[in-house]
Amino acid sequence: MRITEGSVYQQSGDGRWVATYHVDGRRQVVKAKTRAAARAARRDKIARVMAGGPASDSRATVASYAQQWIETSLPASGRRASTQALYRSLLTKHVVPRLGEYQLGKVTGADVEAVLVALEATLGPSTRRSVYAAMRAMFDTAVRDRLLAVNPVVAVRRPRLPAREAPHLEQEQLHTLLALAQHDPLAALWTLLAGTGMRRGEALALRWSDVDLDAAVVRVRRTLGRVDGVGLVENEPKTAQSRRTLSLSRPVVTRLRTHKAAQAVQRLAAGAAWQDDDRVFTTEVGTPLDPRNVGRRFKSLAVRAGCPEATPHTLRHTVATTLLSQGHDLAAVSELLGHSSKVITLEVYSHVTAASRQGLADALGDSLGLG
Repeated sequence: MRITEGSVYQQSGDGRWVATYHVDGRRQVVKAKTRAAARAARRDKIARVMAGGPASDSRATVASYAQQWIETSLPASGRRASTQALYRSLLTKHVVPRLGEYQLGKVTGADVEAVLVALEATLGPSTRRSVYAAMRAMFDTAVRDRLLAVNPVVAVRRPRLPAREAPHLEQEQLHTLLALAQHDPLAALWTLLAGTGMRRGEALALRWSDVDLDAAVVRVRRTLGRVDGVGLVENEPKTAQSRRTLSLSRPVVTRLRTHKAAQAVQRLAAGAAWQDDDRVFTTEVGTPLDPRNVGRRFKSLAVRAGCPEATPHTLRHTVATTLLSQGHDLAAVSELLGHSSKVITLEVYSHVTAASRQGLADALGDSLGLG
């Protein structure tokens, strides 16, 4: 790319100053009220071009670009169907009504912050973080396509989640719940979740080909979820680290063997109506279980067990809390859970690691012999 500076002159009509430059032979013009301002504007334009950005930001409105991005770039992004549906909804409901009339190039970090602050009255921190992520993704594409030189969302701090203890079951509560679940058709599912820390969607997407009961391992390769307006959708796991192989304890293997035998009887009873997709957890005719129905079934079980606030995800928190409180390695627990990094594990289970630190301090205090 060849860039050369041109002349600087004052227009006779309105008295404004004009600075010219050429990009690969094409004449470009900037205007300002003073000679110095025109030269400064030209330097800025040239710097943007040399950095790989556009000489000028797009004048398209946020509303028109958001619609284009939702219809073309978002489906091509490779994001999970549930994430696409979420971004589409958040941009349409919360971003376009507030920034829709702005030109893309006129949106500032302050404008983005104003949107996030305005949403504090109606949305929780987690949803506002998703709004932030949707805006950042959309403006990232605009920068990629040279419609903008800078993403205004990048300089804005992502909404923080309040520090809170991840809800988990005490050992006595867990034992009560699993005892009540012994004769539940989904007893193997509850035992698997409580014995591995798998996500509900990961367990519901399992095929028997993912499970080796003799070797006592299960391979997480996909996840099942419901997307509004679409239905049940299988996706790749949440993160690269979520694709993992987990070891199974003897109680989990035993429960899965029992479940597999019961499923064989169920298949025979269903006859031609059975839809054989090799799924581990199914309806009475072999079709996938809806995660929402699974959640409702667990809620009924949790109420009977005396822990009405528990959800299937509570079992995952219980696994992590139990292992960390017993002093197991943070990296190993993070890998078991399929977290993208140990930082996430620390953030979610800081209450456990804080207790562990106090335990270390107390042990050192005892070693001092000072009473």
